[in-house]
Amino acid sequence: MKGKKYEYFWKKQYLRGGGTFGLASAFHACKKNKKCYNGDVLHRKSFAFTLAEVLITLGIIGVVAAMTIPSLVTKYQKKVLETQFKKAYSVLLNANIMMREDYPSIYEDIMSSDSNVSDKFSEHLDRLIKYIPHSTMCTSHYLKFGGGNGKQYRNFPNTGNIHIDPDSLTTKSIMTNSGILIFMGPWGERGYHVDTNGPDKGPNRAGYDFFSFSIDKNNRVVPYSRIGGCEVPDNGAVYQGFTCAQYAVSNTCESDPSKTYWDCLP
Repeated sequence: MKGKKYEYFWKKQYLRGGGTFGLASAFHACKKNKKCYNGDVLHRKSFAFTLAEVLITLGIIGVVAAMTIPSLVTKYQKKVLETQFKKAYSVLLNANIMMREDYPSIYEDIMSSDSNVSDKFSEHLDRLIKYIPHSTMCTSHYLKFGGGNGKQYRNFPNTGNIHIDPDSLTTKSIMTNSGILIFMGPWGERGYHVDTNGPDKGPNRAGYDFFSFSIDKNNRVVPYSRIGGCEVPDNGAVYQGFTCAQYAVSNTCESDPSKTYWDCLP
């Protein structure tokens, strides 16, 4: 085939092949015959978006992102708080289980009044740290409250600082290698305050990354439940948040049982 006939033949092949096959065949054939004509390789018309169409599309994407990203960030932050709590609670619970094997009278020892509270707290932490691998004992309290220049913890509604018993702050504290801070408390009972991500990371707020636990008469670690409340205040705002651990452990919302504890955080 030569000239126009050859060109006509490959145009026809192009149409039959749906475009791509015909185009490839035409190129292969003209290479084989060592002579190609303009009609051997056909060109399609290209299409593109206009600037207005691109800008409208970007605008729609921006609006959707502005509506969804804040809720995604909030959900992620709550998930991080939940994960940190579960890890800290597990560390404390496992340490307590092992400690009970060696010290079957934890409650009596820590509640006895034959010495001052600070000494009892220090003695208890000296025992507890043996059951928390890769942790460090802070011989002067990590929070450095002695001179009033330490980090403050906020109450659950974030309206003010939560009250921490001074006896809790004049003794030692334990810092794990993952950043969990454990020190003695809480008010009116014997147990622990736990900062699940350490005082150098926020929000340093009761019910978020700060929780309180007690040691019961069976020597077990249980959520503190005496005063304070969680979402619902009990005995003043300075204690509000002390009892949040019981809802975090059961993963239930105090004000709405249909929600999980973490979904219920403001």
